[in-house]
Amino acid sequence: MTPISVAFLLFPGVTQLDLTGPAQVLSRLGNTKLDLVWKSLDPVMTDAGFAIMPTATFDNVSLKFINGGMSPAPVYGTIDLTGQTLGPHKYLVVGDPAVTVPAMVAKVDLSSVSMQNGAPDGLALYDGNSHTIIDSLAYQGAITDALIDGNTFNLVHTAATTAADRDLAPNISVIRFPNGAHTGDDSV
Repeated sequence: MTPISVAFLLFPGVTQLDLTGPAQVLSRLGNTKLDLVWKSLDPVMTDAGFAIMPTATFDNVSLKFINGGMSPAPVYGTIDLTGQTLGPHKYLVVGDPAVTVPAMVAKVDLSSVSMQNGAPDGLALYDGNSHTIIDSLAYQGAITDALIDGNTFNLVHTAATTAADRDLAPNISVIRFPNGAHTGDDSV
């Protein structure tokens, strides 16, 4: 069974217990790979004045676009996220160059990939160093055989979503709500 990969974002001023408390609980589940992620492997200072060492960086992290209409489901596009950083309580929008976002939101233009709207399709946040999926979303149905770098992944956590937009391109969107809660249920 493929281990569950969990990435905790480090940032200067983090409260150590808020980070390592959940990490400690998840480490006891077994079959779980934990990483402390920052933009470099340099020590990150906590709010208490001591440092925590990252175990991974955003280098070689990418957003993979998956064509679920084929089996196995191949990657049809990739956006490299190397060098992207997110602060506490921030989120990343990947969108059309014409989309505007508030100043506190990080944005990557979707100009290099034409997002498909078939049934099903999916997205995978992929760590090319460890060859693991950090997070994924299959929409308009299940993708259980995504083929990335020669490895097969299940993009459905517990329940696939059948949600679909109304084909109003270019106003197409898929979202994983940035509310800090991850239910593991793609249909929510």
